Amino acid sequence: IPLQQRLPQAGKISNNQLIEYLKPHGYIECPITPGLWKHKTRDIQFCLVVDNFGIKYTREEDILHLKTILEKNIKSAPTGWDPSTSV
Repeated sequence: IPLQQRLPQAGKISNNQLIEYLKPHGYIECPITPGLWKHKTRDIQFCLVVDNFGIKYTREEDILHLKTILEKNIKSAPTGWDPSTSV
């Protein structure tokens, strides 16, 4: 999420934007682990770390769902995704 990287509050602003973008699509931030997100019905979890995502999923359609939302809302979202680079 592109923001003024020099601002100390940039992380909080980024998180607030994620809430705005993802909540209408069924994603919620875990109340016990800040920064860890999950979907209400899909088997997917992710964490935003600095400027990258760590994502755990079981079905490709779930990751594509998240990717579509991010690309729609974030101009600098990555457009390529290579499942062979996933662990």
